Amino acid sequence: MNLTNQHILIIGLGRSGAAAARFLIQHGACVTVSDRCKRPMPAKQLDALRQLGVRFELGGHCNHSVDQADAVVLSPGVSPNLPILDRARNQGTPICGEIELAWRFLTTPMIAITGTNGKTTTTTIIGRMLEASGKTVFVGGNIGNPLIDYVAGSQPADVAVVEISSFQIDSATSLRPRIAVLLNISDDHLDRYHSLPAYARAKARLFIHQQPVDIAILNADDPWVERVTRHVAAHKVFFNAEDGLPPQSKQLEALKSIDFSRSPLPGAHNRANLAAAALAAAHAGANATGIQRVIDTFSGLAHRMARVAQIERVNYYNDSKATNVDAVAAALVALPPTIILIMGGRDKGGRFNLLAPLIQSRVGKLILIGEAADVIEAALPSDTPILHAGDMAHAVQIARQHAQPGDSVLLSPGCASFDAYQNYQQRGDDFCQNIQQII
Repeated sequence: MNLTNQHILIIGLGRSGAAAARFLIQHGACVTVSDRCKRPMPAKQLDALRQLGVRFELGGHCNHSVDQADAVVLSPGVSPNLPILDRARNQGTPICGEIELAWRFLTTPMIAITGTNGKTTTTTIIGRMLEASGKTVFVGGNIGNPLIDYVAGSQPADVAVVEISSFQIDSATSLRPRIAVLLNISDDHLDRYHSLPAYARAKARLFIHQQPVDIAILNADDPWVERVTRHVAAHKVFFNAEDGLPPQSKQLEALKSIDFSRSPLPGAHNRANLAAAALAAAHAGANATGIQRVIDTFSGLAHRMARVAQIERVNYYNDSKATNVDAVAAALVALPPTIILIMGGRDKGGRFNLLAPLIQSRVGKLILIGEAADVIEAALPSDTPILHAGDMAHAVQIARQHAQPGDSVLLSPGCASFDAYQNYQQRGDDFCQNIQQII
């Protein structure tokens, strides 16, 4: 793919957009970045891109930029339904995402991981299993390090382990991972997709270019995964939460003696993540010793069911990464009752009514915060023990007042963070800081 003197329009200037701009300039393209925000990133970072020759169109998208473009690169957070993109399509201008652009230049074998929940945890575990087996690994994608940054270098890794969101899959047109993992599918991003089936089909597009020599690693317990991967051409191998790997999935020598019960991670969802990771790592060349070492020692990532403190025999857990209903359900099942649950934020179209049985059986008090508080309350039975808090500090204060020895206080929002925070990390940090003030 020759980029020299090509006029490339990047729509959306996040971390991926900036990385794509640097890569394209490096390969001789003329780059314009268009973003609806007037200040999409700090001035110092904008100036650095300007010095490379990147031009900017900030505060909105202009027809002129699309009309002049030879191709459009779409950042993951940008909706593919923007009118400006319809104009590009009508003119026959190619559109792709950062992941697709990187794929076209990638020379390292790729493991791609997607799913509604557990992507970052599983991606991290796969990377560590391979490293513990002596492999050189790039770990990135939606996890934080853009794949395009890796492709811009010398590509020294043996394996590229890449977390991929449905948004990134939407803008991929030829992506073919050597190994592709689909962890699970449940209600999420229904503010962008018109239905759960549409969202499920978006996830399944990860497999459409795979061939029989490739590997598709699939959740045997998930009906949506089964439904949308029936016609996948790749060789299918399965995992589940109960016993990790069904007998037919243990054919590799590295998997025959693996013991998932030695993991410190709580919950069936984490057993499933470990099983998926072990399968992917083994098929990419990891050995039994490296796989088992990570199973034995990996204790989780920040903001994902992380125990923050124990105060007066009350455990406080930060699960800020739980941005959908299914993630909250997994957290509630993983902890013993009684739980004081803090939920709320910006609604993504979640069906909060599905949580009613778990909340009634395991939650002593439900504390609601953020824009979605009233929506969540309306979705639950009228006798649900609900309290409202104005912000995180108030929520932690209420939780402490009601917590009894042996209880767990759990931040598991079930919503996006963007009503009050820049991201889920900042929300989780706020929770932790408020906990620290009462220690």
